[in-house]
Amino acid sequence: MASCPQAITPDLEHPCIEHQYAPISLQLLRVIAPDARPLFGGLRCRWCMPYRPGSCLQLSIGSHEVRLVTSALVTRCALNEYDYSFELAFFDPQQAFQIRMIEQLCQIQHYREQIQREEGRRLDRNQAAAEWISRFAEDFPAR
Repeated sequence: MASCPQAITPDLEHPCIEHQYAPISLQLLRVIAPDARPLFGGLRCRWCMPYRPGSCLQLSIGSHEVRLVTSALVTRCALNEYDYSFELAFFDPQQAFQIRMIEQLCQIQHYREQIQREEGRRLDRNQAAAEWISRFAEDFPAR
């Protein structure tokens, strides 16, 4: 099970990765008080219920092939028409890196399915990754 440090500062200086394509689940672990400890990475996602900033969540993200369970801190939460939009940050650089890799895999798989649906081309994972990297990697947040 993921665990949360006692306290952190919810302040991100770099863009969030936009999560769109793979299943995600969030579960409240506890609410923690901020301090000067830094946060890493950023993930923007949507969920059916609100969690206030400062909430430490267990985040489960990925597909049936690759799944990651880790802890994350809610830095922002906003009500949308049908759900809530969150920005999450991570407690160490390794967590942020793992999330970034999972998101790239999710986006490559989505690209692969989209090409099959729209163009009728069947790409294997390596072909899809090579095409996605050449077309979209430059716009993917670097951290």
